[in-house]
Formats: sequence, C-alpha cells, structure tokens
Amino acid sequence: MKTIHLTDCTLRLPAQGQTAPGFREKIEIIKELDRLCIDAVELNILSANKAHKLLLKTAAPLLQNAALCCRCENDAASIAACGEAMKEAKRARIQLAFPTSTVQMVYLGGAKPAQLLAKISALVTEAAKVCKEVEFVAQDATRSEEEFLVAAIDAALNSGATIISLSDSAGTLLPEEIAALIGRLYEKLPGLKNATLGFACSEKMHMASACMIAAAKAGATLFKTAVSGEELPKPNAITDPLQLRGDSLGLKCDVNCTVLAQTENKITSMLCARQSGLSAAAPVAGE
Repeated sequence: MKTIHLTDCTLRLPAQGQTAPGFREKIEIIKELDRLCIDAVELNILSANKAHKLLLKTAAPLLQNAALCCRCENDAASIAACGEAMKEAKRARIQLAFPTSTVQMVYLGGAKPAQLLAKISALVTEAAKVCKEVEFVAQDATRSEEEFLVAAIDAALNSGATIISLSDSAGTLLPEEIAALIGRLYEKLPGLKNATLGFACSEKMHMASACMIAAAKAGATLFKTAVSGEELPKPNAITDPLQLRGDSLGLKCDVNCTVLAQTENKITSMLCARQSGLSAAAPVAGE
C-alpha cells in the first residue's frame, strides 16, 4: 500500500482578492493544519523581511506532525536566513522553485537554460548544507521542453534534492497526459526513484481529483493542496477518492479526515473574519 502525502499551501498562496492573514491568524492556521497530520505546511521567506523570519521562528517548535516547509528566494542569503529561522523545527524543508518552461524562463527567470541549470545546482547544493529535506519545484513543468525539464531535475537530484515537484501551472493536462509525463521522467531519470516525486495539479478544469489519482498511480506520492484558496485543490480532492477506492488502488493517505471539514471551516472563518474586520475599519469613499 503506497502512502500519499499532502502539503498545504494556504499561507503561501492567499486567495485572489483575499486579505493576507495577520501574524496571529497565521500561527493559528499553522496549528490547525498540523492537526490534520499533513506532510508539510508551506510558507515563504524574503531574506530581508523580519516578519517572515519571525513567523518561521515562531512556527518551528509548534509543528508536531507536519514539516515546516519554506519557499526561499533563489539566492544564498535567503537560504541561510531560512535555515537559521527553522533550526528549532522537528522537521524542516527548504523549497527552491525555478521556471523550467521557455516562456517562464525568459519572462520570470531572466536566465538562459545553461545559466539556470548552473544556478539550480549551486543553490540546491547550498540548501542541502543547511537542511536535510530539500525540495526542487519545476514551475510550469507541463509546458517545458522535456529535454530541459529532465536536465533541470537531474541537476537538482545530483546536487542533493530529496523531493522533486512538478507544477501544472497552465492547468491544461489531462490525467492520462500527466501519467505519461511521469512515466517518461522515471525512464529517463533512474535517480528519480530514490527521491519523493510531487505534483501540483491545477483545478482550472475541475479535474484535480482525476489528475492526482493518475499521477499517484504513475509514481507521484506528494501533492499540493490548499485548505483555503483557488489555485490548488482542497485536500478532500484526493482524500475522498482514497476513502472510497484506496484499497483497490493500493493507495492510502494519513491525513486526519475526521477533523478535515472542521479545520477547513475554522481556517475559512478566520480568514473571512479578518477580511470583514478590515473592510469595516476602512474609511468609506468620500468621507
């Protein structure tokens, strides 16, 4: 029986039009997510932002079930700041995300393929020095030239990445296409079998459940979800199918489903309360 793990990105990807939660709300949300027994709670860090560092330091000793996962800026200073801020965590994970499609490489990464591969190798190596768990995220992986995607993953694996995550940023791949992509990557990258393979399935076509099941059957064991948000599916997009068909699929998930709905309601209420409070406090136009 293969175990499927979930990481929650609610605090890394606030919903569009939604006011970001304050410090206290973030801490309460982190505590609630930890109760779910998910694999990791994802945050981010700006190396020069004291509030980001303080949040990581405060959250680090609170998590008993989930890893504290931080997406760093792609530079050594951010990696060092992240490692220092998370040193009290029971499990810490540094996440580095790089655009691997041509369009994102040019417009977001500002680097040519050879330069990007060198940067991946250097920064993953740096992250592996300060953290046992290092996650490499291939952004827009499903629109990438496959030859370059393979080279980028290979560079990350050879530099110490323990988790490889693929992102369907465009949200256009069908379940069978995702499964085929994963199959080809395992064929071309023998070292991938020694790492955890993750996938961020989009909910744009309302097919996230089917895509995650297809990816899991092909070899992925880690999925990105968000209890509150629009970009990623909610945890029950995978937990519900596994409760119904997990035995026949040979898949299980350790998420505490008995408190899942309660946790979702609590977090949504916290976010809505803050939104309402800020809206009520805002001056009315013309006053």
